Amino acid sequence: MTSFGEFLIGVALFASFWATVGGLFGAFTKKPELSASAARGIHVATASSILAALVLIKLMLVSDYSVAYVWKYTSNSLGTPYKIAALWAGQSGSLLFWVLILGGLSSWCITREGTVRTGLTPHMIWILGSISLFFFILISPPPFANVANPFQLLHEAFPDSIGATVTEGNGLNPQLQNYWMIIHPPMLYIGYVGMSIPFAFAIAALVSGKIDTEWIKASRVWTMSFWTILGFGIVLGGRWAYVELGWGGYWAWDPVENASFMPWLIATAFIHSVIIEEQRGMLRRWNIFLVMATFLMCIFGTFITRSGLIDSVHSFSQSSVGTVFIWFMAAWLLISAYLFFYRYEDLKPKRKFEALFSRESAFLFQNLFLVCICAAILWGTLYPAFSEWTTGEKITVTAPYFNRVVIPLALALFFLIGSGPLISWRAASWNSLMRNLGISAVL
Repeated sequence: MTSFGEFLIGVALFASFWATVGGLFGAFTKKPELSASAARGIHVATASSILAALVLIKLMLVSDYSVAYVWKYTSNSLGTPYKIAALWAGQSGSLLFWVLILGGLSSWCITREGTVRTGLTPHMIWILGSISLFFFILISPPPFANVANPFQLLHEAFPDSIGATVTEGNGLNPQLQNYWMIIHPPMLYIGYVGMSIPFAFAIAALVSGKIDTEWIKASRVWTMSFWTILGFGIVLGGRWAYVELGWGGYWAWDPVENASFMPWLIATAFIHSVIIEEQRGMLRRWNIFLVMATFLMCIFGTFITRSGLIDSVHSFSQSSVGTVFIWFMAAWLLISAYLFFYRYEDLKPKRKFEALFSRESAFLFQNLFLVCICAAILWGTLYPAFSEWTTGEKITVTAPYFNRVVIPLALALFFLIGSGPLISWRAASWNSLMRNLGISAVL
């Protein structure tokens, strides 16, 4: 079974490689048959990852402790629902689950959009294929990478176990044996992974030069869906923390909590600002920046969880995966920055702001407050690591800092959320402002 699982990952690895390379050639040479073939590569990779996940679940259900992952995260006494949920309990299994979701969403998106129907889809194929390729490299068996192989045998991971008869597993962490374990992580993963779709639309628009509102209209349903799912996942995580961790509340500004909250904030800003682009032809550069930042924040959140950079009750154990994630983030950051500045002049707004008091300005200030909140959380999350690197002193940034900085910004944001829709487009007169906001401001 383990050999079959590794074979399936190998198939998915080569299929995603073809989706990347074939998709690149198909998009730039404008050969529809090549793009269609690359799209089939994504479908094959998706099917292979689903089968590989089913193989791993089967090994956990039958308690095959010859597999290191099965031994580490299951036991004889563990209930069937938690044995299935153990798929996303550990490093390698959750990466397999991640790429399974990414493949499924990519296949769905490409099928829905049509492989050659628009100028965006051929480029989306190689973009999504390359993201999948990265994750398949992480979980691929030797001789490819063997960084986080979910089918690694126990005696390979722990040479001291050679010749030993293993009849019991280490089992799932007791804190994870909660029904929220079955619901909360998958929702977060879908929200995280799903942000790859609007990112692919944006990069495809920059590469192809189709930077009108087509990419925004095409990506809207995806962005709204994954923003909603990620939001529900965060709320469910707060409920789980209240029950399990004894914090006396739903939120403790834990680094990994922050890692899920930051991309949600940026995505919220993007969802609001695209309205201005569609209605007024403004904030075009800003929208591209926001969708790029949302995706990179999702990858950064995954990096925090898996690198061991920052201590958290949610983190996986330290491994070399974190270093690989840095290179992946750096690569997409450079590609995104190059494309952004390459199309910088083409992204000029069609209209300029006409007045400080206008609905456009209110939307912009909402965006700025959302980004400022994200920046404040990012600084508080990373400061312990910076402090340790620069001074050698390990410190902890806790809830008082976040409450002191974020709450005033959030209150200002709430004011703009309430008042913005009552302000006129283009320019609002003092009389109209008083008529629309006066009674509410007094109250």
